[in-house]
Amino acid sequence: MPNPTYQYYNQLFKNLQLPLAYCDVDLLDKNCQDIAHRAEGNKTIRIASKSVRCTAILKRILESNPIYKGLMCFTGREALFLSEQGFDDLLLGYPIVNRDEIYDICTATKNGKKIILMVDSNAHLKLIDEIAKELGVVQPLCIDVDMSTDFPGLHFGVLRSPITSVDAGKKLVDYFDDYENISLTALMGYEAQVAGLGENNPANGIKNFVIPFLKKKSIADYTKRRQEIVAYIKSKNHPLEIVNAGGTGSIESSKQEDWVTEITVGSGFYSPALFDYYNDFKHQPAAGFAVQI
Repeated sequence: MPNPTYQYYNQLFKNLQLPLAYCDVDLLDKNCQDIAHRAEGNKTIRIASKSVRCTAILKRILESNPIYKGLMCFTGREALFLSEQGFDDLLLGYPIVNRDEIYDICTATKNGKKIILMVDSNAHLKLIDEIAKELGVVQPLCIDVDMSTDFPGLHFGVLRSPITSVDAGKKLVDYFDDYENISLTALMGYEAQVAGLGENNPANGIKNFVIPFLKKKSIADYTKRRQEIVAYIKSKNHPLEIVNAGGTGSIESSKQEDWVTEITVGSGFYSPALFDYYNDFKHQPAAGFAVQI
């Protein structure tokens, strides 16, 4: 049923125990196809598990269209759990430093699973290399590059990674030369200030007139930085398989980068109110909750 109303859900849930959470799979399926259509071309889409939180729905999304490949995981333990559930091609969204988690992930790698750890410092490389060496395995890694842009008096974006410049990226890439049991397999840059910031949010008031300008300038800035770091990694002959970008709100800009191989999407499958305020797309509110009043 397209655009279900309050009355529709009220009738549907009236005899059920409240509170409850729900997913409208008809709307979910429509969002899956609409997101796939937005990204169509030469990119694949990696699903952000932290935004979905349900293995059955993760499987449903993966099976809905060939464009969906792999998961971006929230934690080390979650990645191991998902691996045990039969998922593969897993990319950690954030660095982890728990030795037991890293040990178990390196063990999974040794057993043929594809789990890529995220890093943003030489300390991460050193720790993971030590554990991988102990196990006799080469552990694939992904560098997290910060995609924020600094304007005069304004930091536009999130404080995600210390790799905020091309030089910082090159320096971390160079550190890989010191280790034998890790490989530079992937690069990720999440442009939160484009992916998660709408242009028409009434709460932003007059800022809505400035946001499109800031986005345009920021896209030009981080696109150039990402391209230069990717080129440097390739010049050093690292086995770079993945260049990950984007989010639900930045598909249109992320797919313009030829060197990007995949785009991560998470919240867009449920499409919360955050995504009501974008100019380029409109998805369906596929998940919600009901409480008794």
